[in-house]
Amino acid sequence: MEQLAAEISGAYAEGKDVMLLGDYNINLLVSSEVAKLKMFTNNVDLKIVNKNVPTRVTEHSESLIDHFIRKTPKDFNCFVADPNFSTDHWLLTYI
Repeated sequence: MEQLAAEISGAYAEGKDVMLLGDYNINLLVSSEVAKLKMFTNNVDLKIVNKNVPTRVTEHSESLIDHFIRKTPKDFNCFVADPNFSTDHWLLTYI
C-alpha cells in the first residue's frame, strides 16, 4: 500500500487525475471491512464512488467488492449494475 500511495502522490505532483478500479475483495457492505479501505483512500485524498450497490451477487450472498475510486467523484452521475453480463461480478459503468 505504501508503494501505491507513493505512485498516487507522484501522479498528483504531475497534475494527473487518479482513478482506481478493480476487485479489491474488501466488502463495503460489511462495516468491519469498510475502515480498511476508507483509511487508505483518506490518506491519499481519494473517494469511493460506488458505495451502496452490490457488485457481486450469487444465489446466497451479495457483496460490494469491486470499487471505483477517484479524487472527484462528483464528475460521475450514476452506476449501473448489469446482471446479464456473464460473470459473477456485475459490470460497473458510468454515465
